[in-house]
Amino acid sequence: MIPRALRVVAWIHLLGGLLSLAGVVSQLTHDRFLLDFGILGIPIYFGLMERSNGWRTCAIVILQIDLLLVPCVFVLGLVSHAPARFQVSGVELARVSPLWLAVLAVPIFVLAWWQYRVLTRPEIESLCRKPRGEQAG
Repeated sequence: MIPRALRVVAWIHLLGGLLSLAGVVSQLTHDRFLLDFGILGIPIYFGLMERSNGWRTCAIVILQIDLLLVPCVFVLGLVSHAPARFQVSGVELARVSPLWLAVLAVPIFVLAWWQYRVLTRPEIESLCRKPRGEQAG
């Protein structure tokens, strides 16, 4: 049985991966190539659902990068004067005050921190380190 918190983390990665894939496809329809590592969320989802230690490690590394970059976005939102552009799948939806970057960075950081804590729990780590034959029981 997969713990609920691990399933939630896996679904968050899948959603992010699908949004990244939509962005890449959208850019391709405009004759532009977008390299988006967020697509890794799709195999991370399947890896976490299979209790793969390698994909758990990949998710941890990505979350560590998030935990380093999101505070930078927070500071940028506080000191920048240019409007922030919000895009989904390459389509600009809005331009807002850069202060909103700082506001948005806080829950994103908290969510990334929670996911990191879930993936580094001893019971999750041991669940992912077991050989495949032992996981079924």
